[in-house]
Amino acid sequence: NVPERLLTVHYENLVNDPAKELSRVAAAFNLKLSSLSIAHGVDESSKEQMETKNDPDRPPGAVNMLPIDMSGEFAAGDRRVFETICAKCLNSNFGYDYTVWKT
Repeated sequence: NVPERLLTVHYENLVNDPAKELSRVAAAFNLKLSSLSIAHGVDESSKEQMETKNDPDRPPGAVNMLPIDMSGEFAAGDRRVFETICAKCLNSNFGYDYTVWKT
């Protein structure tokens, strides 16, 4: 059942203790991630590390829009649940059309 596969992640928890929150996400979806892997991911996604990967030619605030086809990555039922949740819970679409699965 698709709704049973949902997990609420609070931004505040992710910011305050990213390793703990990511461990919770991994456990919820039965992902076998070691604490070392999670720590590495947290370190690599720090603001300082992300700034070293920034594309200087991309305008500030622009989203990296590589051509990608996500339609085959999720079952149709999962896509509908995602679209429904986005429509219900987001006050803004943040520039994305969550019903388009190909770019």
